[in-house]
Amino acid sequence: MKKLLSLVLAGFATMASYGQCAFNNTFYIDATPPCPGTMTAGCVNPGEYVSVNVVAGNTYEFTTCGGTLFTDTELTLYDAFGFTVLDYNDDDCGTQSTITWVATFTGTVNLLLDEFPCSSSSSCVDIDVTCSLPVQSGNGCNTDITICTPGTAGPFAFNTPGAPVSSCLDFIGPDYAYIVLYITSSGPLQLLIDGDAATGFLDVAIFDVPAGDPCNAINNVGNEISCNYADFANGCNQFGTFFPCTSSVPSPNVVAGDVLMIVVENWSGASTTFTMDLAPPPAAQTGPPDPTINPAGPLCSTDPALQMTAVNMGGDWSGPGVSATGSFNPATAGIGTHTINYVIGQPPCQSSSSTTVQVIDCSAPCSITNLTANVGACVVGLNTYSTTGQVTFVNAPAGGQLIIEDCNGVQQVFNAPFVSPVNYSLTGQNANGLACDITAFFSADLACTQTINYTAPVCTCNIDNFTANLGACLPDNTLKLQER
Repeated sequence: MKKLLSLVLAGFATMASYGQCAFNNTFYIDATPPCPGTMTAGCVNPGEYVSVNVVAGNTYEFTTCGGTLFTDTELTLYDAFGFTVLDYNDDDCGTQSTITWVATFTGTVNLLLDEFPCSSSSSCVDIDVTCSLPVQSGNGCNTDITICTPGTAGPFAFNTPGAPVSSCLDFIGPDYAYIVLYITSSGPLQLLIDGDAATGFLDVAIFDVPAGDPCNAINNVGNEISCNYADFANGCNQFGTFFPCTSSVPSPNVVAGDVLMIVVENWSGASTTFTMDLAPPPAAQTGPPDPTINPAGPLCSTDPALQMTAVNMGGDWSGPGVSATGSFNPATAGIGTHTINYVIGQPPCQSSSSTTVQVIDCSAPCSITNLTANVGACVVGLNTYSTTGQVTFVNAPAGGQLIIEDCNGVQQVFNAPFVSPVNYSLTGQNANGLACDITAFFSADLACTQTINYTAPVCTCNIDNFTANLGACLPDNTLKLQER
């Protein structure tokens, strides 16, 4: 135990001198633990350091607590290069030390062991390095949590309950959890839900999500595919018999492409977190969600709010004029083209995408500002030709079609939403050499139109002259014609 310094100024001076030990120790061993899990670096001498590979978001504890071979340890956590001090501790547990640090990056850190004051010693002490995964949680019916990696996932936290659902959950427990599974391999869903307490009832319902928001799907008990009202207060629940949990019901069979919502009721309140585990193949397997956003717009600045949608719903939205739940307000976003972002899941099962939404001033009239036509040559034999060109416009209508058509009814059609300019190509036009025109117009605003005139090409095949002069007989008794 450090002696109390009699002078306050001396105390400040000591902290300044020894608050962080310099990066001048000797490398001892790599002490990277499994996650979750612990690795012990045995008999580390003061004046040595261990390296640890870390993953952003995970929590790492470095401790000498319980070590007694020397009396006063200090721990200093540096980055991989020894340039930046990430954390420091002295005397967290008696004369021993503990650092608890949430990794802010993925890479390597170095943990220095010193004996106060920043000195070396021939004594040694064990250093325990423990990794814990981040606890995932959310309020109410949280669909932003999923699992997609083999083995144990979590820990997951319980939180505020949503509306009562299912055929077997009581909804009298203190808290609940909502987890989404995206099935990538068909088979029986061999699923374990394991609380951090060895007692208490965990009741679990499984719902199919046929489309849209999983929170809406679970309000229909017809979507429920299985429910387990736990028989034993052993802090776990399972579907199937792969895992050693006595609270078990048969596994439902699921198909690749299915989206499932798992609702866990912490009926007894004994556990504070839980993990989930899927049995290996041939049992069903899961993957990350599909964040692909369904196109939207163009929208008028006076249009009402629009609900943005994605292939897998339940994630978080961001961008101009959009709420976290995906409600896009054109008036709030303003006139222009806006980038909307969507994120679903949590690391390592997180997916994201983005799209653009165009907001236009529909009070201004639609106008086709330019229409071009490049007339191709006649195709001899087919007696046809092709025309390519471009249509440029402003304030296009939000719906309907953009149609480009020639004088004989040959046309190309583009569906809303419209983004200027549009390139078109007309093929199979009649090469008759006559005057023709090409018109571009919007079906939802027939006043928004433009026409250009041109002359169609013509296919010609002229033989100016043909003569034949009879020649002498050839040795094989044939006659040779001389052409010109």
